[in-house]
Amino acid sequence: CSATSTNQNACAALDPAVSFDGKTIAFSVFRGSLANHQEWSIDSRVLHPDAEPANLSTETLPNKRLQTTGAHLHFYTIATGKTLAIPFTSGVYDSGPAFISNTRVAFTSTRDGNTSTLVFRSTGSKMGTRIWAVDIDGRNPDLSSHHALSQEQHPFMLKDGRLAYSSWQIFGGLPFRHHNGSAGGFTTIDNMFHIHAQDPDGARNYPIFGQHIPVATTPSFGSNHDAAHFITQTSDDRIWFADYY
Repeated sequence: CSATSTNQNACAALDPAVSFDGKTIAFSVFRGSLANHQEWSIDSRVLHPDAEPANLSTETLPNKRLQTTGAHLHFYTIATGKTLAIPFTSGVYDSGPAFISNTRVAFTSTRDGNTSTLVFRSTGSKMGTRIWAVDIDGRNPDLSSHHALSQEQHPFMLKDGRLAYSSWQIFGGLPFRHHNGSAGGFTTIDNMFHIHAQDPDGARNYPIFGQHIPVATTPSFGSNHDAAHFITQTSDDRIWFADYY
C-alpha cells in the first residue's frame, strides 16, 4: 500500500503468515494518517549525546507515526499474484492472522464490539479483542472465543492442532492476588495476559501457562511473565513467548 500512501491516507502492512502448503500469504493492513511523533519529558541527551542534561518537556520528533483508524486482512495468492482484501471498516481492527488450515485463518478482532471486564474500583473497561476465524476468500467469519470475558489476542497454531493465544485474565478476584502497594487495591491490570489454548473452533479452552502458577515472583533471570504475548513453537514442541511489558 506504500505506493499510494499519503500523510492523510496512510497504511502499513504487518503480521504476515504463510499457509501450510506455501500457496497463500495472509497479512494485515493498518490504515490511518501520519503525524510527527511527540515525546513528553524527553531528556536533551536523547536528541544529542553531548547535550547538557535538561528536561525538554514536549518535543516534536522528525519521525512520523501512523495514527490508526482500523485494520483489515489481506490474502495474497502466490500462483496468481493477486491479493484479496477484506473490506475496510473504520474503527474495526482485524489483525494477526494465523493459518488453522490451508484455506482458513484465525485472527484477532474488535469487530463485535466486545469490551473488557470491568475490574472493581477501576475507572472503566476498554475496547476488547477476541479470536475470530474466516476463510481466505473472506467467507464464513465466525467467533472462535465465545468464552472470552476480557480480551484474547495473538492466535498461533500448535503442532498438536490446538490454537494457542494470549488471554487477559482480569475477571473475578484475579487482579487482587497482588497489589501495587495499596492494601485492597489491584495489580497492574495490563500485566495479566496468560497463555491459553483451545480447539480452532473455540472448544476445550484450557490454560497452558500463567494461570495456575505464581508468575508474579521474579526468578533469577529477571522476568516474571506477567504479560505473555507473541507465541511460537519450536520443533522440540516447546512453546515460546515474549514478556511484552
